[in-house]
Amino acid sequence: MQSAAELPKRATILSVSRQLGRLIFAITSALALGAASARALPTVYTIGDSTVQTWNSGYYPKAGWGQVLPKFFDSTRVNVVNKAVGGTSSKSFYNNYWSAVRNSLVSGDYVFIQFGINDRANDPERQTDAATTFKDYLRSYVNETRGRGANPVIVATLRRNAWNSDGVTVYDAYHGHPVAAREVAVEMNVPCVDLDGKSKVLMESLGKPTAPISSICILPRVSGRTIPTARLTTSIFRRRAPSRWPNSSPIPSVRAATPA
Repeated sequence: MQSAAELPKRATILSVSRQLGRLIFAITSALALGAASARALPTVYTIGDSTVQTWNSGYYPKAGWGQVLPKFFDSTRVNVVNKAVGGTSSKSFYNNYWSAVRNSLVSGDYVFIQFGINDRANDPERQTDAATTFKDYLRSYVNETRGRGANPVIVATLRRNAWNSDGVTVYDAYHGHPVAAREVAVEMNVPCVDLDGKSKVLMESLGKPTAPISSICILPRVSGRTIPTARLTTSIFRRRAPSRWPNSSPIPSVRAATPA
């Protein structure tokens, strides 16, 4: 039997899962409406850093969220293509990789944009100021995506597993960059997936001892098989086979692309 203290934690996890389910359902529905365009299937592109990228099998169980995102979509209705590159910032990705993604966009596509972690690097090739140049690069991604008839979605940076000295609240490791991402989304009327804000609520509800070893991305059963789940270590997901929570309660599940 679960203790009363565990119920709020599980409720928070289920709430985040339901919100993710609603988001994926809404995007899938919108994509279905545009599927009658010249190209057979629309494409969702993900761009970002190592927290988004696809890691090869040699790095297992590391996985970026862009790597597992396709599991939430019906592959007969939409393509999901992960173009994230580890170590990149909004500046370095724009200068080195963005043109290839931009030039492949057609009307009805989507681009999920997450940067901010490596924008804080002490490196002139990557560093941006949250209040100025970082916002400028996000605006460029948004404007150029729209210029191709595609749909930008800004993702506020995934939280790092770092805590304040009180051991209760999560440290704002990326400071102004996720704040700037949310501000640009509002300014330009762009959908925003607030991974920064949502993961803060989830991690603090789990608590410092539990958050690093608990599932932060709960993937569903598909065609009778179980998709590996993910857990947060620093700011990289790690996949693991679903088994049991640390408190021995069964791991909850959600259905893909289905509203709660």
